[in-house]
Amino acid sequence: MVARSGARANEMGKKRLDIESEIDRLYQQPLGSFVKERDTLARLLRSGGDRDGADRVKAQAKPGVAAWVMNQLHWGAKKELARWIGASRALGTLQPRAAGWPTALERRKAALDRLMGRAEELLTGAGHAASRGTLRRIETALDSLALRGEDDVATRPGRRTEDPEPAGLEALQLMALAPPPSPKEMCHAKSGKGPRPAAGKRGRSPATARAFRATLPAGVVDLAAERARRALEVAERELARRQEALEKAQLANEEAAAEATDARRELRRARDHANRVETSLRNARAATRRAGRALERAKQELTRARRKAR
Repeated sequence: MVARSGARANEMGKKRLDIESEIDRLYQQPLGSFVKERDTLARLLRSGGDRDGADRVKAQAKPGVAAWVMNQLHWGAKKELARWIGASRALGTLQPRAAGWPTALERRKAALDRLMGRAEELLTGAGHAASRGTLRRIETALDSLALRGEDDVATRPGRRTEDPEPAGLEALQLMALAPPPSPKEMCHAKSGKGPRPAAGKRGRSPATARAFRATLPAGVVDLAAERARRALEVAERELARRQEALEKAQLANEEAAAEATDARRELRRARDHANRVETSLRNARAATRRAGRALERAKQELTRARRKAR
């Protein structure tokens, strides 16, 4: 890192750095090193006399995980992104019952599969969890990108820091996931009469949402079904990972319990051995005292015998 910083400082001494290119480079770095790289660049600029550039670099926010993935896709998967945008917009020009609809829908799915595969590779390669929530946010960002282009990003393309809000089409797809209404519910939803179910979070009653779903084109339902299928696959993978982690934790717990049992057994053995050693030591001390008293008596007998001999 010192050598690298020195090389950058020498580069600054030869020519003025292109701030925009340097900021773009920051957003192409691994997420874990973003802050360190940003602060290093700001210090180099400040030491070179470019205080405005240093302040601008220092103000760059660290992206969220999903935003970081979208930035990497912008810089490293431009062709895949172009295919995704083209396939999505081509699908949007067709009526759901048009002859080319199934082919266009399949192309859109294939383009999304390639991008989501790249996203998972980026996440796992950088040590981030490819969780259901993160993948869903990335997919939402891709939907928004296909609908609005880079206009939905407040900053320069490739410098996302926050995840975009779901686009209108996604909200339509989410409502399409509701089950179809019963004839009675359809009648109530259209006439406005009869019992009104409690409103949901978005202020739309379940009966009205289901009635609205029934009026959607079949193609929109297909898109929603594809979204549900993908979410289910992500959830299943996440569940499998958590089950594996749980099994490993249970195994580690069992091993720890076995080790604790062995340790307690060894402790009991050590205590028993210590008790035996202590008992032997007490016996040896008692024997030593008895031997000392016997020796003293023998000395006394010897002294009396010598006196008598005189």
